[in-house]
Amino acid sequence: MGSATTTLRAVRLLAGLATASALLLSPAGILPAAAAPTTAPTGTASSIGLCGSPQHAHRTCLVRALTVNGQRYARPFAAPSFGYTPNDIRSAYGLLGATGGANQTVAIIDAYDNPNAESDLAAYRAQWGLPACTTANGCFRKTDEHGGQSFVPASRNNPNDPSYGWATEIDLDVQAVSAACPLCHILLVEGANSSDASLMNAITTAATLGATGISLSLGGCEQAPDQQYFDSVLHNTGLPITAGSGDSGFLSANNPSQQDPNRRCVGPSGTPLNGAPSFPASSPYVTAVGGTTLTHANSPRGWSETAWAYSATKQSGGGSGCSTSEPKPAWQHDSGCANRMVADVAADGDPQTGLAVYDTWDANGWSAYGGTSLSAPLIAGITALSGGLPAGTSAGQAWYKPGGAVNDVILGSNAPLATDCLPQPYLCNAGLGYDGPTGVGSPAGVLTPVAPPAAAGVYTPTAPFRLADTRAGSGRQLQGQSLGQGQSVNVQLVGVDGVPANATAAVLNVTTTNTSSGSYLTAYPGGTNPPLASNLNFTAGQTVANLVTVPIGANGGVGIFNQAGSADVIVDLEGYFVPGTGPAGLYNPLSPVRVTDTRPGSGQANTGSTLAPDGTLAVQVLGVGGVPQSGVSAVVLNVTAASPSEAGYLTAFADGTVRPLASNLNFAPGQVVPNRVIVPVGADGKVSIYNWVGSTDVIVDTGGWFTDASNPLATGSRFTPLAPTRVADTRRGSGLPMAGATLNGGDTRSVAVVAPAGLPAGVMAVAVNVTVAGPSSQSYLTVYPDATAQPLASDLNWVAGQVVPNLAVARLGSNGALAVYNNLGRVDVIVDVFGYWS
Repeated sequence: MGSATTTLRAVRLLAGLATASALLLSPAGILPAAAAPTTAPTGTASSIGLCGSPQHAHRTCLVRALTVNGQRYARPFAAPSFGYTPNDIRSAYGLLGATGGANQTVAIIDAYDNPNAESDLAAYRAQWGLPACTTANGCFRKTDEHGGQSFVPASRNNPNDPSYGWATEIDLDVQAVSAACPLCHILLVEGANSSDASLMNAITTAATLGATGISLSLGGCEQAPDQQYFDSVLHNTGLPITAGSGDSGFLSANNPSQQDPNRRCVGPSGTPLNGAPSFPASSPYVTAVGGTTLTHANSPRGWSETAWAYSATKQSGGGSGCSTSEPKPAWQHDSGCANRMVADVAADGDPQTGLAVYDTWDANGWSAYGGTSLSAPLIAGITALSGGLPAGTSAGQAWYKPGGAVNDVILGSNAPLATDCLPQPYLCNAGLGYDGPTGVGSPAGVLTPVAPPAAAGVYTPTAPFRLADTRAGSGRQLQGQSLGQGQSVNVQLVGVDGVPANATAAVLNVTTTNTSSGSYLTAYPGGTNPPLASNLNFTAGQTVANLVTVPIGANGGVGIFNQAGSADVIVDLEGYFVPGTGPAGLYNPLSPVRVTDTRPGSGQANTGSTLAPDGTLAVQVLGVGGVPQSGVSAVVLNVTAASPSEAGYLTAFADGTVRPLASNLNFAPGQVVPNRVIVPVGADGKVSIYNWVGSTDVIVDTGGWFTDASNPLATGSRFTPLAPTRVADTRRGSGLPMAGATLNGGDTRSVAVVAPAGLPAGVMAVAVNVTVAGPSSQSYLTVYPDATAQPLASDLNWVAGQVVPNLAVARLGSNGALAVYNNLGRVDVIVDVFGYWS
């Protein structure tokens, strides 16, 4: 069996050695749990593959065990001290707050039997505070390949027995799924042996018994005689299937002598077969999962990943390769491999950054294990967290979705030499975008299924209405339900204040107050999992508001997620979108134009008209800044409060109407605070802006307008809401487009939107949340159509060190991109797309 030898260092992996800090801009963090490992073993570390060579028409397990000083590392029946925990896995892959999976059953397909699988799983889940998953409570089920109870136990102590190692594989698989998806049900289907015939029976049985997804931590020769039939079995399940890409590194005819001889495929005559990736990972009917090396890092994510590297001494590494026989699926577009390319996505697989696993059948308790045997069930669990995939959609296709929730792994090689895969270096070297070792990257949140977009809608503005307020005694939805760390609440919209059942999305002003620590809020469709995106970012004691445009979930509501600490949340309804074909509610975007600035000497309308306490300012919006004189129901404005004398708020509403119980901007003395507002226009063509206490200057920029029903020939765009998609993050190490492209003073960056977000042709404008992080000085940001003249306007204003978000309803340039301008100092920018007008 192949070994991987190195010297353990203090940076080694594991939980408790370092804790990922709470991140304000990406959903990462630590879940409550039992005590985590704190002490790494010392000595010479190795890893060893437990199962033997893949024999003809058989598969082998892919588990690799950590060894120290030549022995499998273990702490007999004691608490683990080495190996990642469920907390670590969920932190590393942005799963904090993901509560899905309760209606999902992940099937584990393995050979032979682990008689202690259920009791080992119970010990594992109890150690980390996960809910019990047992036969008695219906969460766990174990069957043989035919759905019965005739099992063939794996060998406990004979490495030469073909069944040896499979029991550990079983423990790793069921415990890895538990780590990624604690609420998922687990169906363990055990083949009588490792033959393709037994495993195909097991796969068919899993589908028959109600599995919603399947994990395969096994592999072998691609040139199997029954490969076509195996493909048909995989395809006929109609389920998302994950398969480990193998532990032998990059496989090609160029480096057969450097492959682990104990992992080399053999043909019918026993002759070694070289040059093909592992099967079934190479099947177009599975998601091929590569391996990474996962470590803590001082980065926005809190973690770092590289491709699980191969070397001649280690003789192991995450698998990749170009199939010799399998066709390329329609959703895979790399150019250096005419056939199916492995892998699609990746997760932790390096045994030296492996998972803490409890195994009492052929080990003595806790140890650490890896291999793509770990990667595959992790991805299976994360896929299940999505709540299932639409009929006819493969999980592979969903991972390739443009702008999908992935961390782009850009370093590491899984070949003995980085030149082994020339002239196509991506086949064995991680890099920007797709590559063989890690596919599109590793998960950065819950998988977003590929599904038809919601029907394009038209906008109905409303007078601001307070939907929810978690503060005690508010008298609104959620009163007294302050959000704790990692908690979500659902705000009901349908049926409230006239929101109809067919509403597809809502425009909300969300405010957070009484905050105990730095954190962020995410608004998302109700009944789903929080995505990798943020809407509000705040520090302890801060009151912050932001406009959000969010799809309405199937439950008629929207979810609000808080990442850290505690916070109260106030939600005001500003309007909603419904499917429609009439002339009303169509959007017409504009390049930003300044229409009011009360600061003395501004040269704009209302100059010198600083708002007094309890003061109201009427701002003319019809007939100025590109907004027509008539036919307008609402306008999109960016309203900025400048130099307020006291902590207070502003409210924007239709002029000539009763001021609502709502707020649009909240500020502290001396701050410069912007917020987007979509506000109905009064009969006089004006909007009113009310100031509560103190004095403040106000700046107003127009950004677009919505039609009313008066003109049957009115034109404009209809809105399609999207699950939030992060299309740019300039922070170094973000793993997203524009990583490392921090803006200096005077810099303008082009932010591609249409392609990264997977938007169709004909998009006119987008709803994006733009966040600035780590600014070195006071400045402002302007967002406008790319390849056009920069306007006199601002979208975000900040002081040094602030994290500031704002919604931009922005017109795109003809190239499908936005331009982002920074006035002074250095600043990072994050852009999340929430929908588009076309």
